[in-house]
Amino acid sequence: MKRIEMKDLMNGVVDIHVHAGPSVAERSVDARQMYELASAAGYSAIVIKDHYFPTMMETKILDTLYGEEGRTTRIFGGVCLNNATGAFNLNTVDVAVAMGAKIIWLPTLSAANHINRHKGRFVGAGNVRVQETALTVVGEDGELKNDVRAVIEYLSRFPDVVLATGHLSPSEIDKVIDLAVGCGLKKILVNHPHFIIGATLEDTCRWAEKGAFIEINGAIFEKVTDSPRSPNIPLKWVHDYLSNLPIEKVVIDSDSGQKGSPNPVETLYSFLSVLLDEGIPMDKIEMMAKDTPRRLINL
Repeated sequence: MKRIEMKDLMNGVVDIHVHAGPSVAERSVDARQMYELASAAGYSAIVIKDHYFPTMMETKILDTLYGEEGRTTRIFGGVCLNNATGAFNLNTVDVAVAMGAKIIWLPTLSAANHINRHKGRFVGAGNVRVQETALTVVGEDGELKNDVRAVIEYLSRFPDVVLATGHLSPSEIDKVIDLAVGCGLKKILVNHPHFIIGATLEDTCRWAEKGAFIEINGAIFEKVTDSPRSPNIPLKWVHDYLSNLPIEKVVIDSDSGQKGSPNPVETLYSFLSVLLDEGIPMDKIEMMAKDTPRRLINL
């Protein structure tokens, strides 16, 4: 099947999971290069994610600079609550929100679940030398820790900021979603339950029923890239999700930018093209890759 031209398929995309430098982890593009690629493809917006540092400073500078040039693509940042950023430090979250963070990610590479599943040094750790302390959101009693509760309760005051579950385990995500929903949060994003998390389809459906959005990342599926880093997850996962989840609760993004992989625009274009080849209707693709993420970041 002949592919739709990139400018026609990608116009209006909002990619809320982009990895771009500068970072201690080697990336295929930096934030400026990523913006240029996204702008040329007609994106509405991108959100830059880094496991080690907040990304609001670089993205705010670029957003202002390119806005002054009259460009319409927006670029935003956020912060991952890993060891390098102070973990569940409420001051970190407060400053991030004050700086315009669109997404607050709970632990990713510092999460105990992530560390246990990798069973060795994380390939994206760059040249860092201090070993990660495994972070969990629950205490010995099985309940959410007080500092985690404080973060979630704080975010209930900012309805336009997305709380993402990072690389937590399914049981931890259950606890997070229950409290977040109880606090009135409407923008809860479960990151790639099909990758690293270890979630079942039943877990994912339960989270969506409670109100969470479910993320599907293009970089990790078969037929998308020939990168040796891709886990080549079967596309059956996508079909299972779209057959069982409310379509308005699904978000598609790239989760790309790792060195040795295609840039995030190429990755997402390839993924959306594969979905079309798989028979996913264009209107559903546009909802998942454009409309829903646009609403999530209040664009």
